[in-house]
Amino acid sequence: MFDTILSTAFSVTTLIALAVGLVLQRWQLGRLHARLSVLEQGAQAAGQSAAALAGQISQLQDALAAASAVGAQTQCRQSDLAARLEVLETQATGDQPYGDAIRLVRQGAREARLVDELGLSPIEASLIVRLHGGRAAH
Repeated sequence: MFDTILSTAFSVTTLIALAVGLVLQRWQLGRLHARLSVLEQGAQAAGQSAAALAGQISQLQDALAAASAVGAQTQCRQSDLAARLEVLETQATGDQPYGDAIRLVRQGAREARLVDELGLSPIEASLIVRLHGGRAAH
């Protein structure tokens, strides 16, 4: 009889230990499930952030392409303007003695000064004085 009681007590103790173990495992399983849920939410948020960043990167790439196109157009315009400026400077250099002579005559210079300072011939100096000498007020 003592063996039966001892055997029954052992069985009850074993059942209690198993029940406690089962409760602990369920508790740990619940904790793991909660942790997994938090990780899934974090992964979902990271995925959304990555999608948003990909959109922003795409917009930046589009803006960079547009800026590159504008830069290329600006560079072409700058080259055109530089060529035009060179043509104008070349033309201005060819006309400069006469432009300087006209300016000097409008300031009151005489033929002799044009010949001495600008190297014009007396005929050229005379013609410029006749054409522009009366416009000193302009």
